[in-house]
Amino acid sequence: HYPLRRQRQMCIRDRYGEENFIGLMANVLRTATVYGALLYSQVAFGVYSVVGKLGIQYCDPIIFSLFRESCAGPLLVIMALVVEGVLPRLRDIPYFIILGLTGVWGNQLFFILGLKLAGSVIASLMQPAIPVFTTFIALIVRIEAPTVLKIIGVILATAGAVVMVGITGISLHNQTTIGILFLIANTLSMSIYLILQKPILKRYPPITVTGLAYIVGSCLMGLTSLIYIHQPEKWIVDRRSLLPLGFAIIFPTVLTYACLTYANKYTDSSIVAASNTIQPIVSTLLSIPVFHTVISGRELVGGGLIILGLLFVSVDKYLQNRKAKKIAEDTLERNEINNGEGFYKRVS
Repeated sequence: HYPLRRQRQMCIRDRYGEENFIGLMANVLRTATVYGALLYSQVAFGVYSVVGKLGIQYCDPIIFSLFRESCAGPLLVIMALVVEGVLPRLRDIPYFIILGLTGVWGNQLFFILGLKLAGSVIASLMQPAIPVFTTFIALIVRIEAPTVLKIIGVILATAGAVVMVGITGISLHNQTTIGILFLIANTLSMSIYLILQKPILKRYPPITVTGLAYIVGSCLMGLTSLIYIHQPEKWIVDRRSLLPLGFAIIFPTVLTYACLTYANKYTDSSIVAASNTIQPIVSTLLSIPVFHTVISGRELVGGGLIILGLLFVSVDKYLQNRKAKKIAEDTLERNEINNGEGFYKRVS
């Protein structure tokens, strides 16, 4: 029966060969674009961890974030109107408020407070927890199906980031404990944001979603600044912080969040979150010339684990796509036979 089945498949592919080729090339291009967007985003975030550290030396961190979001939000909205030309419907406004609350305001505010109270070591250590929380939430709400490779990949990537950053220097003072709680809130906020983006991205293009979320986040950050920043001099951005602020607005904000939203539209939330483990590698490599950091064996081992973890996740995605493609081909073949347009009709 195998030769007959093979001949039926060839007849179908001869008829739909051109369409399948175009579809295959479009799928390859989209996959390359998605992974390219993820790679750029995490490289930009890694660079920002160094540039941002230089910027907040001369500016209050909350004010720095306020100006970053207040400038990035309008730029994203203008970009969305020019490129996508979509306006939000009134019934979707509460959804965008939730996205701005979690992905912009909560994500960045809790990270800044955690960084201030717990220190950079713990703050860096907590970021790889985002894929773990994202996968856990996605499984709880049944958005994504659990697979062994996906779970192993997330665990390996997280373990690699933990090994590379290290756990030395963590104290158990009350201030540190509060800072860790803020960082847990930071990772949970970003995870919830990635999950909640999925349904809204079915109705709106990616830049529109990001821009509106940033507008909400900047308004919330403005209210936060009014509540907690009482010294007028702290509202002034030092000229030495202008260049890092400009970098923060364009590269790790406007372009990066647009890329992340685009990638999140076409791939699983856990894969988008797992790419966050690239950040420690970029930060470590950039810290060598800037802060004269020496790479130890721990960083090398951690980087290897991160790459291995991402490989597991990528293989899982490849296997899922191949399985879906095989199911689609078998369905097409059965439809051809049932409609009398398959191999047996051609032979008769």
